Amino acid sequence: MSSLKSFNLKIRNKILACFIIITVFISIFFVIEGYLSAKKTAQALELKHAHDFILFFEKIIDIDIGIDIDIGNDQYLYLSNGKEFGNSKLKKLVEFEGVSLTPHFDLSLASEKYFHDMNGNTYIGLRHVNDKYDIQYIKKINMFDRSLSQHIKRSLITSLIVLWICIWVSVYVAVILAKFINSVNKDRMLLAYTEKRTGLKNLTFLEQKTSLDGKDVIVIDMVDLSRFEEAFGANSRDEVLAKFSDKVKKLEKKKYVVGHYEYSRFYLICDSLLSINAYDLAHDILAELDTAIYVSGIEFKPNLVLGISNGDNEGQLNKAVSAARYARKTPNNIAVYSEDIEFEAKKRLSYSSELTRAIENSEFITLYQPKIDLLTGTMIGAECLVRWQHPREGLLSPDKFIDLVPSSHISNVFTLSLIHLVIKQVEEWKEAGIFIKVSVNVFPLDVASNNFVCKLKELALNKPWITDFLELELLESETSLRINEISSGLNELKEMGIICSIDDFGTGMSSLAYMKTIPISIVKIDRTFIQDILYSVESEAIVKGVISMAVDMRWTVIAEGVESLDISNKLMSIGIEIAQGFYYSKPVSSGDLLKIYDKELKSKYLRELDKYQQEYVNKLLV
Repeated sequence: MSSLKSFNLKIRNKILACFIIITVFISIFFVIEGYLSAKKTAQALELKHAHDFILFFEKIIDIDIGIDIDIGNDQYLYLSNGKEFGNSKLKKLVEFEGVSLTPHFDLSLASEKYFHDMNGNTYIGLRHVNDKYDIQYIKKINMFDRSLSQHIKRSLITSLIVLWICIWVSVYVAVILAKFINSVNKDRMLLAYTEKRTGLKNLTFLEQKTSLDGKDVIVIDMVDLSRFEEAFGANSRDEVLAKFSDKVKKLEKKKYVVGHYEYSRFYLICDSLLSINAYDLAHDILAELDTAIYVSGIEFKPNLVLGISNGDNEGQLNKAVSAARYARKTPNNIAVYSEDIEFEAKKRLSYSSELTRAIENSEFITLYQPKIDLLTGTMIGAECLVRWQHPREGLLSPDKFIDLVPSSHISNVFTLSLIHLVIKQVEEWKEAGIFIKVSVNVFPLDVASNNFVCKLKELALNKPWITDFLELELLESETSLRINEISSGLNELKEMGIICSIDDFGTGMSSLAYMKTIPISIVKIDRTFIQDILYSVESEAIVKGVISMAVDMRWTVIAEGVESLDISNKLMSIGIEIAQGFYYSKPVSSGDLLKIYDKELKSKYLRELDKYQQEYVNKLLV
């Protein structure tokens, strides 16, 4: 803002200087023009007087040529008959100066031709020739210089008055123009430093108009905005951005500088957080922004992550973005930048480039987590979970690489490679007389791909039995946003006889309208509702609601994330019959899965049930 004031002051001074210079030139021109005009006027008057005198003298001569006339010392009159009157020295002066007297009645000549400067004085000289006489007339003009001087003085006084008035007018006009330019500059600056869709400050403002000395940068990212845009279009996306921007803008009251960085990312600039708990502040910010947005009749609650960069002025924004990226993997969606995060980001970039090679070298392995029938304690199926046996890093869990698969454009190849591994494993179990149904997680875009569906059809034609042993799980958070793209693929899978389920049910769009349009048979309630079901009335209500809806929709309900016997008992009491989680088993190898499948070990789960559960099971079995 200070630079803008300085700029406006310079503009105002320049305008003022220009007006003053123009005024001075106008005044000089006015003085010169006044001088010339006064000179011409005085000359015209003198010339007329001289002309009238000669004509008068000519008449007198015609009356009496011998008359003695006294015309004074400042005039001289000469007749061609030898008569002369007045100061004869004037004739000698004219002859000495070599002046040729100009005919006084020649209108083609400029008036200046009749005036001559001699010995520091101005003289008028005329010559009149008629039939009788040749009359020469010379006169020293005594009043001409004085008259001219008076004209000049008056012109100077008038010019000074005009100059003074013009200066004040110039000041006034300069101030008015400066204010106008200031207003235009503010509008242009507002336009230059404002993001059009959101009305917030843009990246240019952050880079050019903000000093980060002693400041910290916070980046807020709506990680699921792209999926929302794919589902509902760019106009709905812009509406989400505008409404979310209104919420972010309210943080300005807390002395944050608020801006829109790019696409789904927003930035906040604040005083250094080194003296306070950055995580507490971040929690407060997310809590304030954690409200639903209504767009075109749809309730959208953005999944927000927050990254903080503090204590380092160099590359603050990029570091905050890296922290926000890393925050996607943290439990509370918050991260403060550190060198470890940068190291992790470089490592993930390396992983992304190695995925294709890993598929070709068969570096991905499958583990299996059993699905348990709560009534009997037996295993009725398993979920395939992938791990990466990295040649340098060792065994990597999915959170290290799975989100890199879609962005690397290899999701079809990756998912099909897992399905082939599962089919191979199921074939080995079948040959051993063991029949286990296995579910495989797929990306929604896989189902939308004609290539993926065609490959599954080929597999089903060659191995018709896979439709009885293969189940596909799709994340609800992605499925609900891509419903238009995947509906056709889901219907084709249904025609093939492959069962599809919705994983992490309850974490996606709050609108359930899409559920009636897709052919699914199973919903898996997300662990966030299961883990706190013992002490959260809300979670229990949601789970009961899903169960009630599942009955009417003829869905099978599976609870995931069961980690204790109390939770298992609670689920049984409200009507859940199938569950999976660490309480029953962690993901295990195919060999260890067979031990769980072994009939001799089934009673292990029954022995661990408490008295309440045992009685409940016995009543059901009767």
